[in-house]
Amino acid sequence: MAGASFTTEELSQQADRLIKTLDEAVAAGGPFAVDPDTVQNLMGLACRLYGAQINKGETYLPVGGHNAITADDALFTCSGLLEAANLSPFEFGMWKNHTGR
Repeated sequence: MAGASFTTEELSQQADRLIKTLDEAVAAGGPFAVDPDTVQNLMGLACRLYGAQINKGETYLPVGGHNAITADDALFTCSGLLEAANLSPFEFGMWKNHTGR
């Protein structure tokens, strides 16, 4: 599929099918039904897409619909993302106060 060209609708449909497949696999096999390397790749792509869209003016929340998350999910993920980007919670707080985002 390298170099393939897809419309936004086609990509969204493919992503929706993959999400459904992964959701079913995790429901049946638990959180390790998807290996950590794949989770990292998915998280990285999701972060880049979300960040780019928000930076261009979108205003939606990063999680919605049937994929509601718990407070623990959010905190584990935020903590891991800050560490992955080599940022401290203080730096995040300063950035948030400065940008208002």
